[in-house]
Amino acid sequence: MEPTKDIVYCPKHPGAIAQWYCPECMGDRCEFCVTLYNTPAGPLASCKICGGQCAPLVDDRTDRPVTPEEETEHRPTLLEQLPAMLRYPVRSGGALKLAAGAVILGLSTFLNQYPYANWIAGLITAALLGGYLMRIIDGSCRAEPAMPAWPSIDEWRDDLAAPLIKMFVVAILCFGPATIWYRIFGNHDPIFWGLLIVGFAYFPMAAVALTLFDSLEAVLPGRIIPAIRKIEDEYIMAVIILIVLELAREGFGGTIGSIAYIGWLIASFANFYVLALQAHIIGWLYATESARLHWFETTPPRRKWQSNPPPPLR
Repeated sequence: MEPTKDIVYCPKHPGAIAQWYCPECMGDRCEFCVTLYNTPAGPLASCKICGGQCAPLVDDRTDRPVTPEEETEHRPTLLEQLPAMLRYPVRSGGALKLAAGAVILGLSTFLNQYPYANWIAGLITAALLGGYLMRIIDGSCRAEPAMPAWPSIDEWRDDLAAPLIKMFVVAILCFGPATIWYRIFGNHDPIFWGLLIVGFAYFPMAAVALTLFDSLEAVLPGRIIPAIRKIEDEYIMAVIILIVLELAREGFGGTIGSIAYIGWLIASFANFYVLALQAHIIGWLYATESARLHWFETTPPRRKWQSNPPPPLR
């Protein structure tokens, strides 16, 4: 085994802890860079880059594997990672994907002034953007450094309709109580704001669970609340940042959108940038806290739209 004195981070996935070392391509590898296989001799890790067998990194001060608690102690915090996260939506061709999202949002806003067309445009927009934001969460959970490809219209049932319905159910679960309270009593009293804050606190972890498990059963309180308690230090900060971003998105969109001719396009671009950033932060929570959450023995199952898995161990 290749020892290391300090916790090291994966060179391919910044912010992810390197847990293995590949002697063939001589690189540190995180859980997203290897495929684990169960064998009679125990689990084996295969490097996704070269296919070689990896050895677990150990701490040479104690000659033992690094524990999840030690990983957390040395891991950069959300605030330390935030400057790098701000570049995520425009990294590696992301600006073109943002532009596509801005056009979709802009067209939806334009069609809202026409009866009946606004319902159709809203449904299509929600399906396209909802499916894409779930892809961002999924890729960020796996510490992918750039935004994913857009969903395929050919596979509209799996890539668009199913994610839209499931995310809609999660949104009702999180924000339905506050909405119902307001509809009944018609004012923004402390109970309304309390329900709204609880909804915002519940939603990020529910979105991660829905994306990774692809099941509505995964968003029930029995899984979500214990998970939040396990990482409550970083989770609280993430929720605060997500709320601040949402307030900024609403305020900026209303101000810039009033500019003649190009205001709608700038506002749409900014709105989608913030949405993509929020989805990335939600996925980042799992990518950096997966050891403490321990939802999977290895990495989460891959989606069919992602790249093919690596070859087996040689």
